[in-house]
Amino acid sequence: MVHGMSQDRRVFGAQVEAFKSTHRIQLIDLPGHGLSADIPGPYGHLELMNAVRGAMDAAGIARCHYWATHTGTSLGLLMATADPNRFESLVLEGAVVP
Repeated sequence: MVHGMSQDRRVFGAQVEAFKSTHRIQLIDLPGHGLSADIPGPYGHLELMNAVRGAMDAAGIARCHYWATHTGTSLGLLMATADPNRFESLVLEGAVVP
Protein backbone atom coordinates (compact mmCIF):
# COMPACT_ATOMS: atom_id res chain seq x y z
CA MET A 1 0.00 0.00 0.00
CA VAL A 2 1.44 3.34 -1.08
CA HIS A 3 0.06 6.73 -0.01
CA GLY A 4 -0.05 10.10 -1.74
CA MET A 5 1.75 13.38 -1.10
CA SER A 6 1.21 14.96 2.34
CA GLN A 7 0.09 11.55 3.67
CA ASP A 8 1.85 8.53 5.13
CA ARG A 9 1.17 4.83 5.68
CA ARG A 10 -1.51 5.59 8.31
CA VAL A 11 -3.97 6.59 5.56
CA PHE A 12 -4.53 2.84 5.06
CA GLY A 13 -5.53 2.08 8.67
CA ALA A 14 -9.01 0.77 7.80
CA GLN A 15 -7.70 -1.36 4.94
CA VAL A 16 -5.01 -2.89 7.15
CA GLU A 17 -7.64 -3.90 9.71
CA ALA A 18 -9.84 -5.40 7.00
CA PHE A 19 -7.11 -7.42 5.25
CA LYS A 20 -4.41 -8.19 7.83
CA SER A 21 -5.78 -11.65 8.61
CA THR A 22 -5.82 -12.75 4.96
CA HIS A 23 -2.93 -10.89 3.32
CA ARG A 24 0.68 -10.02 4.00
CA ILE A 25 0.67 -6.22 3.99
CA GLN A 26 3.57 -3.88 3.32
CA LEU A 27 2.95 -0.21 4.03
CA ILE A 28 5.45 2.04 2.29
CA ASP A 29 6.18 5.56 3.49
CA LEU A 30 7.44 7.50 0.49
CA PRO A 31 10.72 9.40 0.96
CA GLY A 32 10.05 12.62 2.85
CA HIS A 33 6.95 11.19 4.56
CA GLY A 34 6.18 9.34 7.79
CA LEU A 35 8.93 6.97 8.87
CA SER A 36 10.92 7.94 5.74
CA ALA A 37 10.79 11.68 6.46
CA ASP A 38 14.57 11.87 6.84
CA ILE A 39 15.36 10.53 3.35
CA PRO A 40 16.72 13.48 1.34
CA GLY A 41 15.21 14.57 -2.00
CA PRO A 42 14.72 15.20 -4.81
CA TYR A 43 11.31 13.52 -4.88
CA GLY A 44 10.31 13.31 -8.53
CA HIS A 45 8.06 10.50 -9.75
CA LEU A 46 10.96 8.39 -11.01
CA GLU A 47 12.84 8.68 -7.70
CA LEU A 48 9.69 7.82 -5.76
CA MET A 49 8.93 4.88 -8.06
CA ASN A 50 12.45 3.56 -7.54
CA ALA A 51 12.02 3.93 -3.77
CA VAL A 52 8.80 1.88 -3.88
CA ARG A 53 10.43 -0.74 -6.09
CA GLY A 54 13.41 -0.84 -3.73
CA ALA A 55 11.16 -1.33 -0.70
CA MET A 56 9.35 -4.16 -2.46
CA ASP A 57 12.64 -5.79 -3.46
CA ALA A 58 14.04 -5.45 0.07
CA ALA A 59 10.92 -7.19 1.42
CA GLY A 60 11.27 -9.98 -1.15
CA ILE A 61 8.04 -9.06 -2.95
CA ALA A 62 8.32 -10.26 -6.53
CA ARG A 63 4.58 -10.08 -7.30
CA CYS A 64 1.77 -8.42 -5.38
CA HIS A 65 -1.64 -6.82 -5.18
CA TYR A 66 -0.75 -3.11 -5.27
CA TRP A 67 -3.08 -0.65 -3.53
CA ALA A 68 -2.37 3.06 -3.76
CA THR A 69 -3.87 6.49 -3.56
CA HIS A 70 -2.98 9.77 -5.30
CA THR A 71 0.78 9.90 -5.96
CA GLY A 72 1.14 6.23 -5.05
CA THR A 73 -1.28 5.51 -7.88
CA SER A 74 0.89 7.21 -10.48
CA LEU A 75 3.93 5.31 -9.16
CA GLY A 76 2.05 2.03 -9.55
CA LEU A 77 1.10 2.94 -13.12
CA LEU A 78 4.73 3.75 -13.94
CA MET A 79 5.92 0.45 -12.45
CA ALA A 80 3.16 -1.56 -14.14
CA THR A 81 4.07 -0.05 -17.50
CA ALA A 82 7.72 -1.00 -17.03
CA ASP A 83 7.13 -4.41 -15.42
CA PRO A 84 3.52 -5.66 -15.67
CA ASN A 85 4.41 -9.11 -14.33
CA ARG A 86 5.18 -7.54 -10.97
CA PHE A 87 1.48 -7.15 -10.16
CA GLU A 88 -1.32 -9.57 -9.47
CA SER A 89 -3.75 -6.64 -9.40
CA LEU A 90 -3.84 -2.85 -9.02
CA VAL A 91 -6.23 -0.88 -6.81
CA LEU A 92 -5.65 2.74 -7.87
CA GLU A 93 -7.53 5.58 -6.20
CA GLY A 94 -7.47 9.24 -7.20
CA ALA A 95 -4.69 9.08 -9.76
CA VAL A 96 -2.31 12.03 -9.97
CA VAL A 97 -0.40 11.46 -13.19
CA PRO A 98 2.45 13.76 -14.26
